[in-house]
Amino acid sequence: MPTTPTLSRSDSITIGWDIGGAHLKIAVVDQQGHLLAVEQHPCALWRGLDQLTPLLSHITQTWGPCARHAVTMSGEMVDLFSDRIEGVRTLLQTFASFVDPQSIHVYCAHHVFLSIEETEGRESEIASANWLASAAWAAKHIPQGILLDIGSTTTDVLCFKEGIPQPCALGDADRLISEELVYTGVTRTPLMALAQKITWRGKARGVMAELFATTADVYRTLGVLPQDADQHETADGGPKTQAASMNRMARMIGLDGNALEPSAWIELAEVWQSLQQAQINHALRVARTRISSQPNLTGAELIPVIVAGVGRFLVQTLDHTIDFGSIGDLIPDTDQSLPLCDFASRCAPAVAVAALCHKTFMA
Repeated sequence: MPTTPTLSRSDSITIGWDIGGAHLKIAVVDQQGHLLAVEQHPCALWRGLDQLTPLLSHITQTWGPCARHAVTMSGEMVDLFSDRIEGVRTLLQTFASFVDPQSIHVYCAHHVFLSIEETEGRESEIASANWLASAAWAAKHIPQGILLDIGSTTTDVLCFKEGIPQPCALGDADRLISEELVYTGVTRTPLMALAQKITWRGKARGVMAELFATTADVYRTLGVLPQDADQHETADGGPKTQAASMNRMARMIGLDGNALEPSAWIELAEVWQSLQQAQINHALRVARTRISSQPNLTGAELIPVIVAGVGRFLVQTLDHTIDFGSIGDLIPDTDQSLPLCDFASRCAPAVAVAALCHKTFMA
């Protein structure tokens, strides 16, 4: 889903890269730090590096030489690699084969950028630090708050104050314990991961432990999924239509889509949405309690929540006592009505590392 405008190329641009397990996202800023472009490409990295390398070739050829590349990632966790350390090393080596290694700056969990040479032995600080970059960028603009990034696969919930993120944990295992990482997203989450039993039309029903449908089917059925949000094939390889999504959801409870009228499946989709909504609301409540208990902070009711990710549309169903704002609103000198601004919110880690890297090396 490129949003690249026709622009003259320059050797003074900075490209921010977020190399994920399912998508590759980039953001480009110019010498003044203005956002020029944001792109997201499907990249099923678990299937092999050949999913990534053509994208690296295309993007680097499109933008030509540039002064610097800011890199963050979460793709090291896919089962293509034996462990995360190997994943980080392999992804950086692969990336360095397409650009001048001296132009690469790798984001580290301690809010610094490392050269390729400096990454050795610090792979665990690089692994899945993309969420931290987004929070660090938000913290540069707002004194205190919570970052809520609802993505295609996961949701990040993180407090920040006084210009610095305040995570309870850094690694994925510990973040799952602290509930700063919630493994739920708006397109790729299998419905069986949301509940083993649901209540629908007055009956408690078991849920089949099969990959029949995902959350993309839920939000497509409800008519709220952005048209370009679902970039991967469906659970059954079938079409991305409302009718097909209804049929996939029906299978989750042992029915066929033609067994009932469409309104029934809309009701079923609302059940699934409420389950995911409850997970995210719970994590938000935990974060609000955490930040309001810190010294020198105002009450939880005054804490803004900065929202990012393709699932930003979900905030309309979340806790209405929260003051929500979009991370795209933090982009300077950009018309907030432009699609570029909206897309920057979807690809917040890429935008964040580009902006942070630019500020670090142009200061």
